[in-house]
Amino acid sequence: MKSVLPRHRNRITLIAFLALSCFYVPSLSARIMVDNKLREEIEPNFGLIYYFDSRSYNTFNIFTGIKHLPGRLEFWGFTDIHGAQRDPSQRFDLTRYFMEYRLIYPINPERLFGVTGIELEAEFNDFDGPGNSKLRVGVTYKHGITLPWRTQGGLRWRVHPYESVGEGYQVSVLYALPLSSNLKITGFADLNVIQNAKNRWVVEPQLTWHVNEHFNIRLELRYNAFEDANMSMDGIGVALGLGFLN
Repeated sequence: MKSVLPRHRNRITLIAFLALSCFYVPSLSARIMVDNKLREEIEPNFGLIYYFDSRSYNTFNIFTGIKHLPGRLEFWGFTDIHGAQRDPSQRFDLTRYFMEYRLIYPINPERLFGVTGIELEAEFNDFDGPGNSKLRVGVTYKHGITLPWRTQGGLRWRVHPYESVGEGYQVSVLYALPLSSNLKITGFADLNVIQNAKNRWVVEPQLTWHVNEHFNIRLELRYNAFEDANMSMDGIGVALGLGFLN
């Protein structure tokens, strides 16, 4: 960062999100385990996934999703902890991280002439240190879709015109496309539009098999143009994951 003030703001934002993740979410999780009424009210999701990447490193993913928080807010986010690429001897040493956390505010359709699925969203990203943190603010639109094989899927279109570092904006789509009762395709495609630089795609489609209510197996294609532009990294790989979801 070029100035002290933006760096200071990013550190404050990082501390706030880490505090939420490290203190509020685990304590809420413990309460949910013993409070069935609370579970019904906020519809929590907590997940752990361990991936083996074809680029000779592993990833530990921690996922959290909570609906119907005070103020009609929703919380969604994850932290990926990675090993170093192209170093099989350190495949199990988790030394890098990427985190993404969102606060979502669904807008009442009555305020939008009956249009449903419009939300306001604030998203925090950080990877490998506070100097790389970023806050995005934008709008999302979600809707259902009937697939040719007669299952119901969903799409979420997102536009983040504001970024705290002022380097561009992001547009993206998230999707969930069930193939059957226990097999589905999910994922996202992000287009990062950067001022005075080449635009960068980050794309991750996943094929997930739900073994039962809590355990799943995932096959994930990963493409990250930011990594691809780094001479010391490979931007494309395939990962096999074993996951637990509450």
